[in-house]
Amino acid sequence: MTIDEIMELTNQKRGTVEQFRNELQQYHLVEKHQSLDKKAFETFKKAVKYRKDLQITWSASIQRAIQEEYGENMKLPFYWTKNSILKNLIWNIDAGNVTVKKINTVNKKHDEDYHIIYEIIIPNFTDIGRTIEAYNNSYETDGNPMTTFICENKAAGYIYYLVGKYNTITGNEDMHVFYNDGPHFNIMKCTHICGGDANKGKLAELYERCVSKFSAIE
Repeated sequence: MTIDEIMELTNQKRGTVEQFRNELQQYHLVEKHQSLDKKAFETFKKAVKYRKDLQITWSASIQRAIQEEYGENMKLPFYWTKNSILKNLIWNIDAGNVTVKKINTVNKKHDEDYHIIYEIIIPNFTDIGRTIEAYNNSYETDGNPMTTFICENKAAGYIYYLVGKYNTITGNEDMHVFYNDGPHFNIMKCTHICGGDANKGKLAELYERCVSKFSAIE
């Protein structure tokens, strides 16, 4: 069915029908130039009914009708929030699934962890600070050992690098969280999760937990 046909049969405006069609397309339920079939037409009529009976917005009524009728066929967007990632890491530290360790800053010449944090990650902030305003005036001396930890799960084969860094913009001691997908550092599989003041929010909770667990195994 065409948009004009649906407009005529439902007495709805073009913009409303196009909005419905765009939603179907967003969830990969209809191709860009594909006509709407009978199921789509019945779903739209449902949305019209919800809009009238429940006195809700077109967006809400269209969303409800589509989810009810298409459900598992929808290609839904999903991503892990930074809050969820940090909560999961804290839980794994508490559960003993993750070992917390510090960086060797004394005998550092052949220490790989020192190399990763202070010769790769911290200088990289300096490099990208030339084009990314959030890292303006970063220096290779910004690293802070006090808020730097490595959280490792050897059995599962992953590493979190918690990198302490002085923030030249705010004057705060920040902590940046990196996730390395693999048991050994791989620069192409090491992802920046988040960064911010180590004394606030979930980062503060993570820092405190690392201090506690590291102290416990010393």
